[in-house]
Amino acid sequence: MEKRVRSKQRAVGKGRLILVGTLAVLGFFVFSFGGLVLNGYRLNQQADALRRDIKALEVENEKLQGEAAYLEGDQGLEKMAREQLGWVRPGETGVVTIPSVKDDGERSVPTTASKGSELPNWRRWWDLFFKG
Repeated sequence: MEKRVRSKQRAVGKGRLILVGTLAVLGFFVFSFGGLVLNGYRLNQQADALRRDIKALEVENEKLQGEAAYLEGDQGLEKMAREQLGWVRPGETGVVTIPSVKDDGERSVPTTASKGSELPNWRRWWDLFFKG
């Protein structure tokens, strides 16, 4: 009778060991699968962000191609020459504005100062060369 009890205890012990082993293997597979699903989700998010970036770059590319086509034409070329190079046609009068530099480093168009606060010309030259 004692042998039967021991054999039942061994069977129960083996069953528990098999159950624990099976649960461990099953847990490993569940966590591995969960990691794969999470990785897939992250990759899909990155792919969506890249698709949006590609779309935005395609729109910008189309805009720049349109600008390039315009600038290759006579009107665009003339506009760029007038704006950036100061080109004027014969008979036209060109106006050049000289920007001044503020204390904070920004450039601005000079304004006319009142005569009382304006320095003499020799003093401005002196300041330009020796205090610059």
